[in-house]
Amino acid sequence: MINSSIQQRDGVLNVANKDSDLMKYQNLSVQYYPAYQRITDNQAILKAFNTKGKILFPQIDKIEGGTINNINEKGEVNALKFMVIVYVKEQLSSQDVVKLKSWMESEANMPVILNVQISSDNEDNIISGNGISW
Repeated sequence: MINSSIQQRDGVLNVANKDSDLMKYQNLSVQYYPAYQRITDNQAILKAFNTKGKILFPQIDKIEGGTINNINEKGEVNALKFMVIVYVKEQLSSQDVVKLKSWMESEANMPVILNVQISSDNEDNIISGNGISW
C-alpha cells in the first residue's frame, strides 16, 4: 500500500512537471516563432533573388541582403524593408536598376533598399553611401 501511494504521488509529480515544461516550451515557441519565420522568409527571398536575378540580369555576380527591422509604438519589431547589396560584374544601366528594384520588390512583397556594387576582391570592406563627405 505504501509503495502504491509513492508510485501514484511520483506519477502525479511527473505529469505536473511535464505539463509545466510543456507550458514553458509553448510560451518560448510563441515568442521565438516570428523570428524563425522571418529568417526562413529571408532565406527564400535571397534564394529567389540569386537564382532568378542572375537569369534576368546576367551582369549580377551575387546578391546579399536581409530585412531591416523597425520597432513600432507598441514595442513590436516589424520587418518593413528588405536591404539588398547586388554585386555586378559590369555596371547596370539606370533602366536596368529600376527594373531590378521593381522586380525585387514584387518578389519580396515589401519595399527594397538597393545598393549596387562592382564585384571586387575586397567585398568585406565596402563603405558607401551618399551621406559621407569623402
